[in-house]
Order: sequence, then structure tokens, then C-alpha cells
Amino acid sequence: MKFKAMLPVLVVTAAGMSVQVWAADDASLASLRAELARQQAQLTEQQQLEALAGALEKQAGNTTVDATHVGFYGEVQYNAFRETDPALGKRNFHAHRAVILLSHAFADNLNFYSEL
Repeated sequence: MKFKAMLPVLVVTAAGMSVQVWAADDASLASLRAELARQQAQLTEQQQLEALAGALEKQAGNTTVDATHVGFYGEVQYNAFRETDPALGKRNFHAHRAVILLSHAFADNLNFYSEL
């Protein structure tokens, strides 16, 4: 029973709110329209900038800036003896092998690989 009694109050309140909305002055409505137009212009500009940035990134991806690579691998040995060896000493470090890797991509289907 309480719900049925409150229903007319809710309807009257909603009707009163709609009257207030329709009674808004023209100046605030014009300012809202101007703000909407400004935001739409900003959105269009942002979309154009994002499209330009995407095109630049795609174009930058096609360049050969990262085409040359240099690498290295090798074999080293470190010894730490408990007692000093007359020929080697107590601790020593030996570089047995060192290899430099060079590669370059001239095009998508033309690559150069080398080990020095």
C-alpha cells in the first residue's frame, strides 16, 4: 500500500524535473552547443594526429635503421687453485675463443651473415 501511495509523488517529481529542463535559458544552451562543437573539433584533430602518427610509425618500420647487428660469443676459463702453480699462478683467466658476429639486412630477401 505504501508503494502505491508513493507512485503519484514520484510521477509529479519527475514531471517537475522535466519542466525545469525545458525552462533552461537559451544562453546556457548556446554555451553547451559551443562546447560540444569545440570538443568535436578536438576529437577530429586528435583522430587526424593519430592517423598521421600511425602512418609515420609504419613508414619508420620500413627503414633499415635496425638492419645491422653486431654480436659476440666465446669461451673463457677462470681457474682459482688452492695452492700456487709455478707456471700458472694461484688464479688465472684464459680467453680461449672469441667470435664476433656481423649481420646486415639489405632488403627483405637479401641478408648478410658473418662470423669473424
